[in-house]
Amino acid sequence: MRLSHLLSIALLCLLTSAGLAQDSAARYVGSWQANPGGGAGQCSVELRGSNGMFGLSASSMMCLGEMGFLNGWAPAASGVTLLGLTGQSIGTLNVANGRLEGRMADGSVMILTPLGGQLAAAPQQNCVRRPDTGACAAPGDVSPPLAYPLSVRSLTGLTVRNQPSQQAEQVGLVPAGQCFVVDACYSVSDGTRCHMPAAAGIPEGYVVKYFVQDNATLIAFQNAC
Repeated sequence: MRLSHLLSIALLCLLTSAGLAQDSAARYVGSWQANPGGGAGQCSVELRGSNGMFGLSASSMMCLGEMGFLNGWAPAASGVTLLGLTGQSIGTLNVANGRLEGRMADGSVMILTPLGGQLAAAPQQNCVRRPDTGACAAPGDVSPPLAYPLSVRSLTGLTVRNQPSQQAEQVGLVPAGQCFVVDACYSVSDGTRCHMPAAAGIPEGYVVKYFVQDNATLIAFQNAC
């Protein structure tokens, strides 16, 4: 194959990759209403399609916390990465419920609601997802724990049952975001059930590792606290 032909193929690949990146970014360009967690109040965010000092240009108005230092952004696999004054990642938000939802680097919840009709739905990936963000779960959180006992964190409210079965009696509830210990997981007829010893305010019992909602499989807890 002639060198000129190889160079043409390489150039085509580069242009195609750049075009895909631009198409991905275009879905998010526009004005957004930012709704921080913790009652910090709403503010405004602008994501632009032009290059900035770091990634694509972005700015915020009347935002507190890390969002107040927004200086750039970049499209990600299922959403956007927000960049701070020195180009560092200050948050990762994913497409969910027609919005961008996720957490800032300090752990605070952030929701961006489109104000200009932007945000065509991101391509759906065939993956096991997190119920709190809608993003694909990290590989280390998809499978049941590999070692026990292990302190884990619930990603949604979890029903505790006295036996590893959906039909078993409900004996308690683990609130979303709470850490608890699992010391064994079992594959049973209606899914994977993990045993948790009694802890402060929570009785001994079993919780699910996975559940299905809106035709998507989600993890009930992450394998770390």
